[in-house]
Amino acid sequence: MAQVFTYGGRQYEVPDGINYNEAVNLVSTGQAKALESSSDEDGGVISTTSDIAQGIGAGLVGAVQGIAETGAAAADVVFDTDTSRSVTKGFESAKEYLGLTPETTAGQTAETLTTFGAALIPVIGWVGRASSAARGAAAFTGSGKFMKSAETFGKSKTGKALLASDNNIVARTKLAATTSLAGGAAEMIVAPDGTHTLADSFDVLPEALQTESDSGLQGRDEAYRRLRNKLRMGVEGTATGAAFEALFPVLGTTTRIVSMTPGVSPLARGISQGYDYIGKKIGDSFNGAPRKYFTSAGGAEREIYEGIRTVQDLSENQAEQAARLMSEFDRNARKVAGGQKLFGRGKEGVQQAYDDLLTFLEGDLKALDKYGNKALVGAATKMRDQVDELSDMALQELKLGVEAGTVNEKKAMAAIKEIEHNKGSYLRRIYEGAFNPDTASMKKLTKTPAYKKTVNEITKLIQKSDKTITKADAVAKAEQEIQGVITKGILDEGLSPEATAVALSKSFDVKAQKLGRVPLYQLSENMFQKRSKFVERSPALRELMNEVKDPKELFMRTVSDLSTFAGAERFYRTLGQRRSTYEEALPLLDGFLKNGFRGPRPLVISGENIKPGSPVDSTLNAAGYVRLGERQAIEGKGAKTVFAGKYGDLSGEYIQKELYNAITTPVRNDNIATEILSVALQAKGLSQMAKTVLNPVGQVRNFASGTFMAGANGNLPRNAQLGEAFDAVFKKINGLSDTEKDRFFTMVSDLGLVDGNLAVNEMKLLLQDTAGAGSQRTANALNSLINKTPGVKALQQLYSDTDTFWKVVGFTGEKAKFSAAFRKAGLDPENMTSDMVRQLQASGLAPRTSELTGRYNFLDVFASDIVKETMPIYSRVPEVIKAIRRVPVAGNFVAFPAEILRNTSNILQRGMTELGFKSTDELVAAIKASRNLTDEQALAAARQLEREVRAIGANRLTSYVASAAVIPTAIQRASLMANDMDEEDLEAMKPFLPFYLEGQKLMALNKPGKDGKFEYSNLSYMMPYDFMLAPARRALEIYERKGEIGASELEQITAASWGAFSSFMEPFAGESLIAERLQDALPREYFGRGGETTTGAPVWSDSNDVGTKIQKSLLHIAGGMMPTGAELGVRVTARGLEPGRLTGAFTQTPTAAGQQYDPHEEFLSLTTGMRKAVLDIPESLSYRAYGFTDLRRQAMGDFSRTAKANNTTEDDIIRAYASANEDLFRAQRDMYGIIQSAKKIGLSDEQIYRSLRQRSNIGRSEFGFLLEGRFRPISLNDKLFKQVYEESVVDGKPRVTKELPGRALSNIYGRLVNQKLEQESLGFEQRQRQQTVQQPVAAAAPPPPAVAQAGAAPAQMAAPAPTSRSQDAGGIMSFLSGGNPIDAIKNLQIFQRTQQ
Repeated sequence: MAQVFTYGGRQYEVPDGINYNEAVNLVSTGQAKALESSSDEDGGVISTTSDIAQGIGAGLVGAVQGIAETGAAAADVVFDTDTSRSVTKGFESAKEYLGLTPETTAGQTAETLTTFGAALIPVIGWVGRASSAARGAAAFTGSGKFMKSAETFGKSKTGKALLASDNNIVARTKLAATTSLAGGAAEMIVAPDGTHTLADSFDVLPEALQTESDSGLQGRDEAYRRLRNKLRMGVEGTATGAAFEALFPVLGTTTRIVSMTPGVSPLARGISQGYDYIGKKIGDSFNGAPRKYFTSAGGAEREIYEGIRTVQDLSENQAEQAARLMSEFDRNARKVAGGQKLFGRGKEGVQQAYDDLLTFLEGDLKALDKYGNKALVGAATKMRDQVDELSDMALQELKLGVEAGTVNEKKAMAAIKEIEHNKGSYLRRIYEGAFNPDTASMKKLTKTPAYKKTVNEITKLIQKSDKTITKADAVAKAEQEIQGVITKGILDEGLSPEATAVALSKSFDVKAQKLGRVPLYQLSENMFQKRSKFVERSPALRELMNEVKDPKELFMRTVSDLSTFAGAERFYRTLGQRRSTYEEALPLLDGFLKNGFRGPRPLVISGENIKPGSPVDSTLNAAGYVRLGERQAIEGKGAKTVFAGKYGDLSGEYIQKELYNAITTPVRNDNIATEILSVALQAKGLSQMAKTVLNPVGQVRNFASGTFMAGANGNLPRNAQLGEAFDAVFKKINGLSDTEKDRFFTMVSDLGLVDGNLAVNEMKLLLQDTAGAGSQRTANALNSLINKTPGVKALQQLYSDTDTFWKVVGFTGEKAKFSAAFRKAGLDPENMTSDMVRQLQASGLAPRTSELTGRYNFLDVFASDIVKETMPIYSRVPEVIKAIRRVPVAGNFVAFPAEILRNTSNILQRGMTELGFKSTDELVAAIKASRNLTDEQALAAARQLEREVRAIGANRLTSYVASAAVIPTAIQRASLMANDMDEEDLEAMKPFLPFYLEGQKLMALNKPGKDGKFEYSNLSYMMPYDFMLAPARRALEIYERKGEIGASELEQITAASWGAFSSFMEPFAGESLIAERLQDALPREYFGRGGETTTGAPVWSDSNDVGTKIQKSLLHIAGGMMPTGAELGVRVTARGLEPGRLTGAFTQTPTAAGQQYDPHEEFLSLTTGMRKAVLDIPESLSYRAYGFTDLRRQAMGDFSRTAKANNTTEDDIIRAYASANEDLFRAQRDMYGIIQSAKKIGLSDEQIYRSLRQRSNIGRSEFGFLLEGRFRPISLNDKLFKQVYEESVVDGKPRVTKELPGRALSNIYGRLVNQKLEQESLGFEQRQRQQTVQQPVAAAAPPPPAVAQAGAAPAQMAAPAPTSRSQDAGGIMSFLSGGNPIDAIKNLQIFQRTQQ
């Protein structure tokens, strides 16, 4: 007997008399017969995506269930109770109640993987951390109790015994064994009752591992059964883990063997050198334009570019750090102000805290003690420390400048003394008052009460210091001092940028502004000049100059100025060391000019004794040099300044124009056009932010894509310190990190790895784009809105920090790989000699020997440079891409595909360089000198280094191939196999997919059923390197599809090439998000789409009045600005407000298109970044039919227009008919191929008939021809003949051709009808040309009555029967040839009906 058992919403037939757990076992192992199809309770098909989401939820519950069952079973053993059964039943009921009942194979697999993954991932991380601690290889100390416990264990005697060894193989074996045992133990604990081992399904495995089914045991006996099953799970898990652990070294060894194979390294070296050669040739072409516009350095030398970036990174990252500290202080100040009454509440309390902060920063370290908040004081202390550290850096640069003779020694020493004196209290003075030192302005100023008050105060100070001076003289001196301070203050007293701009525009001639460019980093004299004693002692004077007292502005300005000076002074001084005199440079300049501006030339030429406009000056200008202003004297009596000018030691020198462009920035004109452009760019930036940063799915995808970027360089090993990197990035942002992570984060910031997210930086620049006052106001308003809207800044920071996190992972990975390589070669990576570093750079392995500031060692710089080469960073985006960004209507996030292109090129180039690495004699000598080795020992060390570096290169190349191609393909194929599909099935569906998915990697979520619906997810959204492969895949898909339907080789190649090109260019040339919405809304006469989207969805209709059209257009455009996260709740459409995806899912409200969202699917999308899409194949077939009917109408229209034209000849008409039929043949051929694909997918003839006949404008006869693959030419009817005849003969209008050549057209029709659609083309043109030469066309004009009696166009007939083409061609032609054109066309109509 059998009974019906319901499980997971489905019914199964199971033996009578068994209990619940036994029934579950039968269902889980597939031994129970399902009584219903895979449909839900309402009869609908189960969604695979929804089922996977349920499986993940059930898996998480299952992990807790397994732990609870383990504890309950242990209690049952002790107390002989049945607690474990109650626990199982409770959890199973909870799953049923929560709807976590996966039914498909995919859902149940997701449940199993989630259950065990929830236990295995932490265990593997813990063991890996303990292993790193045991080997002394941990980069950071753990921050959580869990990881700290791992470190404690790893450092213990037991941990070192289990995990540490000097022998790498032994250490790896110990780690594998420990991980396998720990993993097995975790599986044993979390496995819920009823989980099966592999031995239950495979007889070849030991019988002892087969689980015991539930036989109704009670109490202690049942507990023992459960624990025995768990033990079996643990043993099998340990064995499985050991097998996988054994596989990883095999894969690594395989890669290493490839790198050691004879001939591989020389081949890689040759490819790398060839790559360099081709790149150089391309860069040098067109006068260096490719290098200037399409490379990161913009034509500047690599070392120079890196120096510029170092200055930029130092300044930007110090500013970011200052902003974070200020934010931390503000947060705690508000907390304090809201929690106590003593110092005031709300704004008053916060303002008091800021006033005390200023006092604290100016040296009173007890000013904040009264608040009793450690976090508040801690933030302020870090702010003071940051200023002091930067002061030390500035101090060091001044001392180096004195040693190098690049600064005024006397004034520099005074500045050094001033810095040392003010350390612990120094802050910049900033004044907002802007005064013009002309007579009229000063006269007006002297009449103000503030001026008079200041005069009185300074007069008293003068008289106090000089008892002999008269009051009149004291007043005169006071006025003189005030005027001097104000005049000097424009440049030297730290006016705000706005005030300085006003003063400069009215009082000084700024040559750089006339040239359209200003210095990127300008050295400021006033920072290091002793302040006027009256400014210090006269509050009235500071008030007159409108002194800024906001500690936030003072602190940020101080940090910015000090960091910029520290980097810029060293940068200018370093470049100054490369100057040549004109006489020294002359030979190179001569060769450069003779060779057509090609060849080497000096970077910097001294401007000493060269007058503007002189022949030498003209020669240098012709050779592409720009002079950096005038050089100020820094020696002798006339020396008045600390620096030689605003460019430091480069001031007054001639530099290459490429370098000039790199160290200066253009000044934009302020006019109505640039204002409109700026506002448009701000709108573009806002729309991009709404659809990415404010998109929860986009945030997940941003994180997921980082795994592929790190993995593509082989930087995701099992011991990768992901948790530590996470702490270093995210806890630093929140001010929670310790000193060690502070130092690490500062280092990676200075090295240019922080806050380089492409999307965020592009949006920031767009939102900050201004040209004048109007655009400045809109920019301020937008940025204020962003700052004040809750959550927006946090999401923006999260998006950027995610990017930083993966760069830190990449940095630690690169550092670990090369550190290990150097150590295995017997070298100390932390103390590499300068000679060795130079040789590594000369070999092409290291991009540079050190960074500009000299604060970080070679290995850190080396690792960071590799990351910047191989991972996306906005600062590396070429100028041409930045220019495209500033086109309002073009492209969305154009920097990303450009960076992927650069990264891919660099990964392959670096991989080949590493794989082809060879130690030079100079490097061997450097190794020998560094360790006092013998020649043999040095050579052995060099050979070991070669092997290690080559292995890194082989790993990098294989990792890239895996991340870019192998893993996405494997995921796709696995999804097809899981749904009983193959690649041919997927290929058959591609003609029905949207055009924008051509070349994309799709993951199948179900196999199309009888309804013809296919669920899939686009993997390309999370595969960053897919951009490089998608064009090629698209080309191949188009090529194969054209080939399947008989297209010619030329047509295949042309179509494929265009598909690849358009796919590659789409990110750069496609419409921006906001431009697309605007074009949708604009009428066609204004270059719009006439109220229709690119997919054909209506925005407004012609029947709407103007007001309605405007309303719908504005709503449609506003929808483009709506954050995607908000759209989950409510969407703004042209119809108004509609429920979003989440709202619709929970309220079961379908969309306007009839799509119903599922809560489980939405949960899966928000947690994995994978969103399900549904392809309705019958509906898509109808859309393809619409496209076909448009092409048919165009072909027929082309012929009709030619035939009706009064100036066409008979030959023109015949050629037009032949050409139109060729066009129609291609359209029918393509449509026939689509029908064949529909059949292959499984659509029935009835479904195809319904899609083509009932949903589109394809007639019954035409459908029959298409279904059978036969060509139906353009039908000829007497209506067209009659129209032409009446116009010519009856109306007497002049025409070249009195009537249409009916006989010739009939002949053509007869030859074309029923030709097979599988062939390449009709091939008619050549035959037609031969016939027109051999057979003249003749036709007699029919009498008017005959025309009047001619019939209309042939009526549509029933579906055709197959017609053999074995009919006698001569008989057909004889039949079609009548005595005149009308007779011929009548005969043709009869013939057409017989064919139909």
